Amino acid sequence: MRIFTILSFLFLSLSLSAQINFYDVTPSNITQTSLQLDWSTSNYGQTEIRYGLTPALELGAINLGGHTLNHTITLNNLSPATFYYIQPVHVYQTTVSYGDVGYYSTRSNSSGEIRAIFNQSIDPSYSSGTAPYIHGSGTSMQNELISMINNAKSTIDVAVYNNSLSSVVSALTAAHNNGVRVRYIANIGTANTALTPAPAFPVYYVNSSDHMHHKFFIFDADSTNSSWVWSGSANLTSNGIFTDYNHAVTIQDESLAKAYRIEFEEMWGSSTASYNTTNAKIGTTKTDNTPHIFNIGGSTVELYFSPSDKVSWKIDDALNTANNDIEFSQYIFTYNLFKYELRDRKNAGVAVHGIIDEINASGSDYAWLQTEGVNVVADNHSAQLHHKYALVDAGVFNSDPQVITGSHNWTSAAEFDNDENTLIIHDATITNHFLQEFTKRWCEVKNNISCQMPFTITGIEETLDNSTTPLNIYPNPAHSHLYIDDIAQANIRVFHVSGQQVYAKEQVDTNLDINVQDWENGIYLVEVTTAKNRYLQKVMILH
Repeated sequence: MRIFTILSFLFLSLSLSAQINFYDVTPSNITQTSLQLDWSTSNYGQTEIRYGLTPALELGAINLGGHTLNHTITLNNLSPATFYYIQPVHVYQTTVSYGDVGYYSTRSNSSGEIRAIFNQSIDPSYSSGTAPYIHGSGTSMQNELISMINNAKSTIDVAVYNNSLSSVVSALTAAHNNGVRVRYIANIGTANTALTPAPAFPVYYVNSSDHMHHKFFIFDADSTNSSWVWSGSANLTSNGIFTDYNHAVTIQDESLAKAYRIEFEEMWGSSTASYNTTNAKIGTTKTDNTPHIFNIGGSTVELYFSPSDKVSWKIDDALNTANNDIEFSQYIFTYNLFKYELRDRKNAGVAVHGIIDEINASGSDYAWLQTEGVNVVADNHSAQLHHKYALVDAGVFNSDPQVITGSHNWTSAAEFDNDENTLIIHDATITNHFLQEFTKRWCEVKNNISCQMPFTITGIEETLDNSTTPLNIYPNPAHSHLYIDDIAQANIRVFHVSGQQVYAKEQVDTNLDINVQDWENGIYLVEVTTAKNRYLQKVMILH
């Protein structure tokens, strides 16, 4: 018995002194002045972190004591739009173990506005109440970018794979001549005809072996109100903007702009106006050195860069969260991790729909997906479907709707070799804007035959009391009058699917008769908001 007790004690001691593993270190509850860090450990111990504005973790330590496997600490008195190095620490008696140092961002004081831009048409019948910021016009897409360049106050950083648009280079040149610091990174293997002859601002050509495949702009990164990021699938070519099917997202957020600037300056090799070829890191030489989780206008936004951040696993994690539906529109699909995830989600009852352009590319997963019963179609547009996006639970507003977007094709080159950026935007409205684009392309490919999604964007409900009382809105279609019955202290708004508000009335406490005789024929969204519920219902006006 004594030997058994001694051996048990020795085994316990060895276990406690063994290497401590730290799992799932994740920020949450991010505000302008605080953030929460959660993690778990392989052994019981106290909850502690060290943190600072530099890797030296000079701001000290916070120790909550305790004896647990699951740890949570909230850091307070932080500054907005500021990045902090934080290291989880495990303490057991006199033994201290250290986790990896992570980099985390507080929320900025920016507006957090997120805009979706499509150079081709959309399907407004799938609108949840608003339309994309721009749709159906490559000219409008180009003009929006030029407007953002013209409005920049201090800095513009550009990393774009290919550029043949002299209009954009002229706008950048004018900004440079007006005192705005313009820095430009281009891919060395593409034509970039608009950059010849060399413009007045510095251009650094990089990545001769693979691709600097980014398509992003950063405007006024240090500004609360004029900081913007432009990203998406569109190269700055005539085909990319005016002909092929492409998109962009623009986000007004200082924290996100600063994170993109870290990526830019890692490739630029300098924080100054001049690039430094000695310090520059491109492709596989880069490190995972940016924050990844942001609170932008109340929505969670994730940001990852290839090839340093294991981006494909982040994309796969997002796809794995789908409970209802996945839609994807991809120029090329050869990365097997995603095909297995989509097959598994389909087998779990998730409705999966996808469009692939380059179905005959070497290693294409198109045929395999079809064999496995995944509802995927080959693009048949005369122009190139150049998108790189996927949607998660676009049909369920009370789930976690997400857009996965950026420059990252679903290929091994995008994961392991190229310079790429990926955004995962957790926002129901922006996800719905992308759904409107997807359903338009899907029905075009299907020639409007069996092209409907297996869900409708109607009756969207956010309840605090689990009420499921349906709206009594009639008739549908409405010809001259639209009626809403049994309303109790509600605000009523009606939107055309283009996003234009056409009617509003507050604190309605009776049946409502809305005269629609002067409204255009089309689809409208009726929003009824009470203290406890929000309902949306789609109606048609047909005279």
